Amino acid sequence: MNNKTSHGPKVPKKIPLLASEDDSTRPYHDGVDDSTVVRATRVVGYVCLMLIAFGVWAYFFEVDEVSNGTGKVIPTSREQIIQSLEGGIVTELNVSEGDIVASGQTLAKLDPTKSESNFDESAAKYRAALASVAEAFRRLRDANPSPTTELEYASPFQLLVAVVLSAQATDKGVNIATRKLFAVAPTPEAMMDLGEAGIAEHIKTIGLFRNKAKNTAQLSRQLIERHGGEVPNDREALEALPGVGRKTANVVLNTIFGEPTMAVDTHIFRLANRTGLAPGKDVLEVEKRLLRRIPREYLRDAHHWLILHGRYVCVARKPRCGECLIRDLCLYKDKG
Repeated sequence: MNNKTSHGPKVPKKIPLLASEDDSTRPYHDGVDDSTVVRATRVVGYVCLMLIAFGVWAYFFEVDEVSNGTGKVIPTSREQIIQSLEGGIVTELNVSEGDIVASGQTLAKLDPTKSESNFDESAAKYRAALASVAEAFRRLRDANPSPTTELEYASPFQLLVAVVLSAQATDKGVNIATRKLFAVAPTPEAMMDLGEAGIAEHIKTIGLFRNKAKNTAQLSRQLIERHGGEVPNDREALEALPGVGRKTANVVLNTIFGEPTMAVDTHIFRLANRTGLAPGKDVLEVEKRLLRRIPREYLRDAHHWLILHGRYVCVARKPRCGECLIRDLCLYKDKG
């Protein structure tokens, strides 16, 4: 449909208030060129396509946002200041401030002169300490060449029972009880036949006798059932028996089988810490240090020398320092 161009004066067109039926079917763009409508339609279509394409692109692709600004970086954990515990002269520095380092990486090297000097000094002190320990045991050996336990026994089984009964008791008190007990029950078989009640009747003068009687009866049964009535020469097997701990196993292994073990009781623990021979926070630490420091030639009898010395000379309340063979080697400050 083509619009005719009029060269006369334009007359305002009256717009009816209500459209007639014919008006409703007429296109709304009266007076607008069809080509303009087509172009506008295409532009709108292009815009829609671009919006759709942008939406698809934005959905499937990530957009990197870059912004510039100033701020302060606050770490989530405390900053660690790395420094050497030892002083010295730095001869080589392998990192710079702000570098990221890895575990085990060498950051710097110090002049070894001072550290080597300190090491040599420490080694000299350690050798002197070992020499002092060796001298102490030489004197103890000269005074008592063949030390042994003060517990009375006639067989490995009887020693095992006596050591179990000696927990929180004196050797003298145990010997009084075991003389009667071993007279009627010298073997595991006889002890099992005597029974828990019979054992308790013979050892009631010893502290904790009921529990000890129970352990003695049970260990006698286990020796028969698992070891043919013989005391095993094995720490694990010994410690599996009722009432047998590390100290008891060490005594049996040392006294019966000649193993270089160290049974640390209250006397040895006190002596080792007081004299500086082998200070430690617990009996296991003292045991390990004694085994490291005592020369091998003395290990076989070291347990007996130490326990006798602690029992009769280096006693708990008033040590008899005037009678001590190793007084000059002892680090105890309050020597009487």
